[in-house]
Amino acid sequence: MVVADHEHHGHGEEAAAEEQRLREQLALCIRVAHKEGLNEGCDNHFTVALEEDAANGGSGNGRMLTLPYGILWSDCKPEDFYVVDFDGNILVDTARNADPKQREEALKNGHTYHPLQSAIQIHGGIHKTLGVRAKVVFHTHPLHSTALAGSRKHEGGDELKMVHQNCARFFGACVNYRDFGGIVDNKEEGQNIAKCFLQNDKARVMLMRLHGITVISDNC
Repeated sequence: MVVADHEHHGHGEEAAAEEQRLREQLALCIRVAHKEGLNEGCDNHFTVALEEDAANGGSGNGRMLTLPYGILWSDCKPEDFYVVDFDGNILVDTARNADPKQREEALKNGHTYHPLQSAIQIHGGIHKTLGVRAKVVFHTHPLHSTALAGSRKHEGGDELKMVHQNCARFFGACVNYRDFGGIVDNKEEGQNIAKCFLQNDKARVMLMRLHGITVISDNC
């Protein structure tokens, strides 16, 4: 397993234990999402900001855990995550690259593990902008939500109507992002997505036009 250099970042044993807990929780979330059919193979992305970085969101370039592109969600393990800053610079490598056998096997298949650019832009922007409100960011393309995101009514600006009692848990908690700019590979698009959450300080779910869904939480 790759272990972060906690002394370099000014961390102690307590912070190291908390990072390990977050790694385990995030891996579990990803595996559950796969079991529920919420992902597309190794696409989509979940991240969590490390504790002190979430608390200081917006004040600097913090750090987050993110899964390398190319790892099946069904096979995700706590040691697989990179630690990257909110701009995508790798601070701690994934164990997949540290293990010569796994790295060689990946290269045989024409693959190298790396952080996914859209994950950096979407999640880095949200973590940095929202701080503790978005300690955790989940982004995926589940079938029914994605269908709603591509509907003509959503394109036209209609709000989702709470028409069933099961919707009550999301009343006042949803925002719509309609300014689809294609694959999120630049900071501007990522920042625009983050700013959409600022329209409603209670929002935790975003329906993204012609794209999918993003969910934020203050705990993991």
